[in-house]
Amino acid sequence: MGVEIMMDSEQRPFSTHFMEERMCEYCSEIFIAHHGLQRYCPEKYGKKDDCKAEQKKMVKEQRLAERVIELSHSGMKVYPETQIDRNYQALSKIMGSDLEKMVECTLLDDFGYEISHFNSRTAINEGNNFLIHVGDFTLDRIGQKGTVLTFKITRL
Repeated sequence: MGVEIMMDSEQRPFSTHFMEERMCEYCSEIFIAHHGLQRYCPEKYGKKDDCKAEQKKMVKEQRLAERVIELSHSGMKVYPETQIDRNYQALSKIMGSDLEKMVECTLLDDFGYEISHFNSRTAINEGNNFLIHVGDFTLDRIGQKGTVLTFKITRL
């Protein structure tokens, strides 16, 4: 039967490590390290372990970026294809090597083009007409017969 001696926290030694000044590995500011493994400021901008959390986030983002580069070099699609990407591909196929072409909306539909997806648009003559920009292409609505719209596609 052993005798247990309870010690108050005041009686126990806090640490065998001597407090020392160190430079934070994230922000490079000087702080007082309270234990031997402390590498980051204990508090920053009123947040506990802020530098440690930011460093971990930065390392995670860097690893993710490196992995994305590896996958893209191996030929894998890393990001999902968007409708804007599909619109750009459709316009590229329709245009071929031409710099300008007149087409009807039915042709655009056949290639899977969706008019509501674009990079930007520019008002023409302060009216309701717009130049639609998709990558290095612009679409200008130049006419309409019934429900069929005609567009002029230009490669910039």
